[in-house]
Amino acid sequence: MLLHIAPLLALAITLVRGTTAAAPNPDQINEILSIHNSIRQAHRSAPLTWNEEAAKYAINRATAKCGHPLSYSPPGADPKYGESVIRLTGRDLHVNYKVAILGLAQVEKSKDYNYNVENPYPNWLTFTQLLWKETTEIGCGSCQDDGGVGNNKYTVVCVYLPFGNVRNHYKQNVKPELGRTTVKYALSPEEHLLLNSAEFLGTSH
Repeated sequence: MLLHIAPLLALAITLVRGTTAAAPNPDQINEILSIHNSIRQAHRSAPLTWNEEAAKYAINRATAKCGHPLSYSPPGADPKYGESVIRLTGRDLHVNYKVAILGLAQVEKSKDYNYNVENPYPNWLTFTQLLWKETTEIGCGSCQDDGGVGNNKYTVVCVYLPFGNVRNHYKQNVKPELGRTTVKYALSPEEHLLLNSAEFLGTSH
C-alpha cells in the first residue's frame, strides 16, 4: 500500500552556480519506501517508515557532497545515522529515485552476496544497510551538480535509523531471500545504463 505523506517544506535551493538541492516529492517518497520495503520483505525485514528530520539531514549531506568525489566525507556527520550515497551521471538527467534505490540495493549483483560472512567487504555496505533488520526509519535527499551543458550528476543520500552495518551483527540482520520472492523491477535501456555506471558508497559502525 502506498503511503501518502505530507511533503517536506518545498525545498529546491540553488546553492552555487549549477548546484541545486531538493527534497523528494510525495510520489518520490512513496517510490523510495515501496522499493525499499519490497526488497526488505523478500529478505524478511520489516518495512521502513519515512522520517522528515532524517530527510532534511540527508539533503544537507547530499549538498555537502555535491561537486566533490564520492569518497569525500563532509564535516558534521551525525553518528546516529547510517548513510548510503549513490551518484548518477547522464546527459539531460533528472533525479531517478528508482534507479538510485535499486543501485543501493545492488540488484545487478546481490545474488553474489555471501550471507554466511559476518563482516562483509565494504563494497556491500549499501546493500546490507538497506536490508538491516533493526533499522526502522529512512530519509533521503538529492543534489544536482551541472557538470557541463547537458551533463548532470545527481548525488542521492539516504540515511537510516537506527543505523545498520554494525560489526559482528551482519548475519542476524541480513537474511537471504525467502523462497521465490525475488523482487524484479522493469528498467528501460537508459535506466540500465544509468544503473551500471552509478557510483555508490556506504558506511559502517
